[in-house]
Parts: sequence; C-alpha cells; structure tokens
Amino acid sequence: MDQQSRQRPRDLSVLFAVLALLSALLAGCTTDDSGERGAIDLSPFAGRTFVSQEVVRNGVAFALVEGTELTIGFRTDPDWVFGDAGCNHFDGGVQFDDAVMQVPMASWTAMYCFERTEQEDWYFAFLSGGPSVKFDGTTLTLRRKADLVRYIDEEVAHPDTPLVGTSWEARAVPIAGSFMLRGSWDPPATMRLDATGSVDVFDGCAAGKASVAVDGATLKLGEWAWQAGTCADKDQTQLQAAVRLVLRSGVALEWNVDRDDLVIGDGSQHIEFARSEPTP
Repeated sequence: MDQQSRQRPRDLSVLFAVLALLSALLAGCTTDDSGERGAIDLSPFAGRTFVSQEVVRNGVAFALVEGTELTIGFRTDPDWVFGDAGCNHFDGGVQFDDAVMQVPMASWTAMYCFERTEQEDWYFAFLSGGPSVKFDGTTLTLRRKADLVRYIDEEVAHPDTPLVGTSWEARAVPIAGSFMLRGSWDPPATMRLDATGSVDVFDGCAAGKASVAVDGATLKLGEWAWQAGTCADKDQTQLQAAVRLVLRSGVALEWNVDRDDLVIGDGSQHIEFARSEPTP
C-alpha cells in the first residue's frame, strides 16, 4: 500500500480532543472562553462544509500555504465529521449521548505534507485546545486566546459556475453503453448557453445551434441547425457521435453544476463538461 493511501491512527488524545470540540460546536457553546454552555439548533450544520477566510496566530494575521484552506465539515447520514488543513484529512463516525459525543471509529490519512506539515500541526492543536464558537448562519468563528479561524460556508466561498453564459468543454463522453471515454480532443467539443434562450455547440467536427428552455434542473433543446463539417479522424468522429447522441432535440435532459464541472444527460447517457477557463 502506498504512503498516500495508507491510514494510521494519530495521537488519540488529540483526535478525541478535536472531536470533543466538534461535539461542543454541535451541542452548543457560547462565543467566548468562559466555559458556559447553551443549547443550539443542530440542523444548520448538517451537510455543510466551512472553509477558512481568516487565520490569526498569536494575535497576528497568518498567511496559509498558497493553494490551501482550513476546513471543517459535518455529514448528515450517517453522522460524520471531517476536515483538513490542506494535506491530511480526518474523519470519524459520531454518536451523541445527551451532551456527550462518542466516536466509535475515526481515522487519519498519513501523507508527508512538506511545507504544510507545520500548518497542519498548528490547526489540529488549535482545534484540540477547545476554542470558543460563534455562528451567525453563514460565518463560523473559532477562537482560542490569541488564535482565531474564521470560516464561511463552502458554497458561499466557492459558488457554482452558472450554467448560462459559461463556455463548457467536454471532458468525458459515453461510448459502448455505460462506458465513458475520457480524453483531450483536438479540437474539443464545446457548449455555451446564452440568456436569449439559445445554445451553441461544437461537436468536435461541426458547429450547431438550437433553442433551449431551462426549467429548474432540466432543459430541453429545440431542433438543431448544423453547419457542414468534416471529422479529422476516428477519435473526432466518435466524439461527434457521442455529443449528438446525448444532446438530442425534444428530450428532457437533466443537468447539474458542481463548482466548475457540468454533467448533462437523460439519465442513461451523459456528457461531463468542465468550465473552459476554471475559476482561480
């Protein structure tokens, strides 16, 4: 088993201290270090992940390693908590017995994190120290003495790319039934919906245009007007066939955007797109 996929128990005192903190967050606590406890509604945390927006260490603003965030999240079914500091991840099953959190099972990944190791160690020590909690519905603040981490909901920090007005590039298309072909075609298949109710598609060989009606999580395409075009090779011919198979006229197609990725299809066949120019 390689180093990146191997899991090992970490210092159990730290682990249970971290999960005890999460118990305090879910079971309710005040916004200072006074130690007073008060009941809060658990439902606002269910199924949500929070990402850091501000980190203060010893009273001074601290810059995280570039490209990393501190996260903390809460699953819904089964009850599960998780988080990371830009490298290793922790997660564990959670059970509640009155105001006590029981953790029958927990694990940590065990990658070597290079320059992120010190950041990770500080974060887990911060959580194990029992910071106070403040939550206003979107912003979650954990504070311990002169250290602070302020988070916002991940969906606010990293909103989904809008379906309309975005240039999408196909990254995976269906072939031979349920099998998906992933690749980088030259040129790629692309799609763009505009606010006037039309969609422009390049299927890898030819450009086409159709009307489109979006209704919630479904859309329906009108009749296609395809320009003449020639496929350069077998791969492009296969790409064209897959695009036209999925993006058929008059069929209710389901779509879903997750950050910079779009999946669109009829339930049995789908295309996976990515934003042509990913969000930084």
